[in-house]
Amino acid sequence: RCDRHGADACYVATRPDSHRALCERLIARRVPTLCEKPLATSVDDVAALYAAAAASRTFLMEGVWTRCFPATAKARELLRGGAIGDVVAVQAEFGYAIANGCPDGVRGSAATGGMGRDIGVYLAEKALLAFDSRDYDLADARGVAVLGRGDGVDLTVAASARMVGRDPKRRGGVASLLWTGQCDTPEVCAVLGTAGSLRFAATHHTPRTLEVTTRTSRTASRTEVLDFPEPGDDGAHRWNYPGSISLQYEAASVARAVRAGAVEAPEWTHADSLAAHRIVERVRDQCYAPTADVDAAKPGDF
Repeated sequence: RCDRHGADACYVATRPDSHRALCERLIARRVPTLCEKPLATSVDDVAALYAAAAASRTFLMEGVWTRCFPATAKARELLRGGAIGDVVAVQAEFGYAIANGCPDGVRGSAATGGMGRDIGVYLAEKALLAFDSRDYDLADARGVAVLGRGDGVDLTVAASARMVGRDPKRRGGVASLLWTGQCDTPEVCAVLGTAGSLRFAATHHTPRTLEVTTRTSRTASRTEVLDFPEPGDDGAHRWNYPGSISLQYEAASVARAVRAGAVEAPEWTHADSLAAHRIVERVRDQCYAPTADVDAAKPGDF
């Protein structure tokens, strides 16, 4: 109905396994579309949507709102400028205690993409922030997991990815990523380089503080703390999740791109999104077990 009501853009926020069909309908009508992550539940479906958007010159963006925060933009600027030297490694974790009442959508199911597609993508985003998809490719990704009872969803995953530079001068590095639904985690991220480090303090998917450390020796360093307060809140709205007022950053990104006639936003490009899905999918494919190998669910299990 978006096209019939003269909307500037449409936001798709339904179950992940319905995203492809809905986005295809909007793209066919050339309606600029922001789709909540995950854009789709497989790399092939994600690629097909971006191909359709490009062919019809229609804006399409996966809603990884973290990329639109000022703290993320500053981190990207610093990394591109060599503030911490060559990136060697990324360490990041993200977890919710599902048993304490976390929304069902976070856990998901095999059909909706599980936890990897919901919160694992935030960790892949951090890996790609450090190893920009314009300069690096995924060489390998591996993972081990604790699977949910009854359906084998990726409940806790320890993943590693190796990135290689397209230019031989860029050696590349590794990312160590953990996502879980079994406990709450601090949710911090560190990007380690040959001359220093960047650290996103909690919570890194809604970043408001960035610590920039430069090393002068093995034991000596200096740290600058950069603060990025949330937008002012007039109290007129009730927010579903902490930090939700900052969704306006993502909305502004979409507006700028649509006004410019672009098919993607520079904060989270089609290439970025595809690279993130490749990381998550490769790890999840190693972790999922056939249904016959999954223990039957018991009362109280998750």
